[in-house]
Amino acid sequence: MTYKIQTKKKVKFRECDFTGKLNPNNIFRWFEDARISIASKLGLLEENTFMSFVVMESSYENYRDIYFNEKVILISELVKPVVARFEFKHEIRDARTNELLASGKSDVAIVNHKNELILGLTKNMWKKIEMNWKGGAQ
Repeated sequence: MTYKIQTKKKVKFRECDFTGKLNPNNIFRWFEDARISIASKLGLLEENTFMSFVVMESSYENYRDIYFNEKVILISELVKPVVARFEFKHEIRDARTNELLASGKSDVAIVNHKNELILGLTKNMWKKIEMNWKGGAQ
């Protein structure tokens, strides 16, 4: 079971290197925006200002260069969380042809700001996840 969102993007000039190709650092920014969007839609950010999502691992594989002004779709999904860890999978596809341009994954831990310890999901967080999980945001 997963929770999935799709975001349409148009590659901006500032996201490119001097050759007009999307700089890979921006792919990780896109992944981060998607993770925060999913957490927000699941209601996990409303009352938990003491916590943050710390990226433990993030990777991607590029199948074709992505260029300035190109229209793409970022598909991100949260694989059901385990205790204090979230696993996200990402795909970047050409908006016109649906060609897979890049894929990646992120593993994220929930960390308490005050003592920097990894947190488990509270009962209330689990309830929000289960309540919002049913159909996902496909």
